[in-house]
Amino acid sequence: MIQIRPIMDAVMFQQAKDLAQKDGHGVLHPSHVIIKDGEVVGAFSVTLPALSWWLHTGCTPRDSLAAFQGMDTILAERGVPLALVPCERSSPYYKLLEREDLGFGKLPGEWDLFLMKS
Repeated sequence: MIQIRPIMDAVMFQQAKDLAQKDGHGVLHPSHVIIKDGEVVGAFSVTLPALSWWLHTGCTPRDSLAAFQGMDTILAERGVPLALVPCERSSPYYKLLEREDLGFGKLPGEWDLFLMKS
């Protein structure tokens, strides 16, 4: 029987990440573990937000910076340590998001993002 339990501490959080890696997988910021026969066999996150935005093409780079600072402030107020940022390769922001010095970074490994409709 499968059981779902919330991750309650840093030890369980790291255990879920380590077990996924040992099994050849990755899990981003897990919030819950999946337990079968008393062992952790999986994990998922229902708390990892994905950022999506639109900004008119007539806006300046300074406008973009102010908007990003606003998003960063909102995330900090909500205690969100990281977020996914899907971005089309044709977006003018794509090259900025590749710059780790701005606080962004590509996910390790090869990932595609999908939209889940409930």
